[in-house]
Amino acid sequence: MVVDSQMKRKFVLVKLDETLNWEHGDPAILAKAGRIFGLYVADLSVGVHCCELTRSYELNFVESQWEGTGQELSEEDREAVHDYVMEGDRGTPLVSYMHCYDVDAMPVLGPSKGEFFPPKGKAGAVIELGEVEQDEDEVSDEDALEGMMEYVRTNGF
Repeated sequence: MVVDSQMKRKFVLVKLDETLNWEHGDPAILAKAGRIFGLYVADLSVGVHCCELTRSYELNFVESQWEGTGQELSEEDREAVHDYVMEGDRGTPLVSYMHCYDVDAMPVLGPSKGEFFPPKGKAGAVIELGEVEQDEDEVSDEDALEGMMEYVRTNGF
């Protein structure tokens, strides 16, 4: 594992279009969900080599999110889609890896400008969560990551 020596952490939220992973699901519910995204927190200051020379980022799964189709859904339909997606999350690996150049090439979204979903036709996008200066003795890597994941869960990206 390669870590920036100054312990500056640069966290991003990676939103990956995982709609095709759901293609064998309930068609009635999926038609209401629209695109489905996996939300992952990555620390861009840390790169790993997974049995190859190409460096990868570790993506830590937070949850799935659905975009909708633009049509208003009843409370019952929204709840059914939400429950279905949350049930599907149980089978999602907690950690996955993606080549750094793939993540670095993704468009950057601006939630303050109303940009919450990757453009159609793109495999994903990132939202910059900011840099965190970390004192090695005060905060462990796991605590810093868990804190950022909780930040994402509670702030509705």
